[in-house]
Order: sequence, then C-alpha cells, then structure tokens
Amino acid sequence: NGKIVTDIDLVSAIEAHRQHNAIATLVLKKNLAREHFSIVEVDSRGCISRFAGFPQPVLTKASTVEAFSGNTTVVSSLEDAPLMFTGIQVLSPRIFEYIPRNCFSHSTTHVYPRAIEAGETVLGHISEGDWVELSTLRRYLDGSLAFLRKQGRSVIEGTGCGIEAPVEESVLWDRVRVERGARVRNAVLADDVRIPSGVTIEQAVVVRRDIVREVERGYIVGDNLVVSL
Repeated sequence: NGKIVTDIDLVSAIEAHRQHNAIATLVLKKNLAREHFSIVEVDSRGCISRFAGFPQPVLTKASTVEAFSGNTTVVSSLEDAPLMFTGIQVLSPRIFEYIPRNCFSHSTTHVYPRAIEAGETVLGHISEGDWVELSTLRRYLDGSLAFLRKQGRSVIEGTGCGIEAPVEESVLWDRVRVERGARVRNAVLADDVRIPSGVTIEQAVVVRRDIVREVERGYIVGDNLVVSL
C-alpha cells in the first residue's frame, strides 16, 4: 500500500486501536464512487464482520479523485455508500498467530477472517480524510492535482527546475527544463526531462528515453519517451 496519498489522521486510528484492544484496526472510507473495491461490513460496535463483494457503480460520469475528495455528484445518498478498506491498518503483534505459514496469503482473505472467526476484535475505523490510490499514471496525476488544488496551486516542481514557458496542471520532478516556446499542460515530467522549444506536451507522462530498457507503450520524441494518458 505504498501507492496511496492521504491526509487521514493516523493518530486517531492508533488511539482507536488501543482503546478497543483490537488485534487489527483497518481504516475505512465511504466508497462514494462505488469503485471496484471490496465492500467492508461492520457491526453495531464498529467491528468488521465481513469482507463482501464489489459494489455496483451508480455514479454520474466523474473521476475517482473527484469522488474521493468530495467534488463529484453522487447518485445515491451518502448514507448508502458502502465502506471500503484504504489499505491503512494498525496491527498488534498477535496478528501473526493468524497468518498461514509457508504459503502466500492475503490479509483480507486469509488473515482477518480467521481472526474474526476466533472472536478477535478487528476494528473498522471510518475516516473522512482525503485518500487517493495511485495505481495508474492517470490516477497519479489526478491525485496529485487534487491535493494541489486544495492548496490553491496547479503545478508542483522538484528541485533544480528551469521553466521558461507556460506549464499548467502538471507535476514536475527534479531538474526538469521547459524551454521557451514549449507548452506543457496536464502532464507529468520525470527527472531530467527537457521539453525543447516548439514542443507541446499535453495529457501525457514524459521520462528520459535512456532510463527505459524496453518501450512497451508511448513514442519517442528526441531524448524523451512520451506516454499518453
């Protein structure tokens, strides 16, 4: 779960874990977009009772990031939104007693259900914080921009960048150069990328060609590999 960006209050989750003497506390959110995340059911005590199937999508057309950041139109009411697991969890050492030995296992399939069946407290801690999952290039850019907009910004730059042309709605890593006469919009420019004069980059991710062993998608422009979003 190293591919999430969030401002969820972790201290609050830890405090809830300790107060309930839980073996595990899973941070949950309402799945407003009803995306393809397993439904997590909790009982009247706030303990997780079951990991269920996937919800049926009922949203109007909107992006995932907008849904999670509360800027979309949801067809169903907030109360009807199912709970989903954010991947953030607080664990007590005795959880190891329920992990199968010498084989692959998945926490929500093989570990937590065993602990629940044994009567352990697996707590569901519901958070209202922002949470974005970054499993695709599009989601990485959209997630980054969602957090930037909350700060009143639309562009973020790393160290050592040289920007001589318009850059909008974009994420720039370190030592990026955008030369005069170029244009960048809705893009991710990785380390040491140079966008020469006269080139327009839009709705794309750009990395240095020399760091890519095999080109599986995208196209080469000068020293760069450009992948459309």
